[in-house]
Amino acid sequence: MCEVADRLENRGRIEGRMEGELLGRKKGEQMLGLLITKLSAAGRSTDAELAAKDEEAGRRFYEEFGMITEN
Repeated sequence: MCEVADRLENRGRIEGRMEGELLGRKKGEQMLGLLITKLSAAGRSTDAELAAKDEEAGRRFYEEFGMITEN
């Protein structure tokens, strides 16, 4: 009986992790889309392209536009 409970618990963790990853990916895509829109509207298409390619540059732009704060 304990083995069944352990399997169910493990399955729940795996499903929860998968759901969390999916939600995180979706949120990240939405944030990047919004950032690129803001950069493009500001006439900064080169920065928009850079944000899509370079994670650190993207982080700086997120901070610049107040989308995230430095930890």
